[in-house]
Amino acid sequence: MVYRASGVLITSSGVSIAFVEFHENAGNWTFEVKADSSYNKGLINPLIKQFIHENNLQYQVALITIHADNEVLSVSGAAV
Repeated sequence: MVYRASGVLITSSGVSIAFVEFHENAGNWTFEVKADSSYNKGLINPLIKQFIHENNLQYQVALITIHADNEVLSVSGAAV
């Protein structure tokens, strides 16, 4: 089975986005990073759309996860 997901990491220095394929075969898991990019700053939704467009990932991303480090959360609060 193949699972495809993008992960977004928000830090005080910018935003990193990766697209990864996870492969499961008889209980054994492997993964492959298919694309990754870093951005200085910006709104998350437009950056995710830009990343998908730049890497021709339309209709491939099944799940998007977002993680913000504690420094960003303490400054931004609910805005993140």
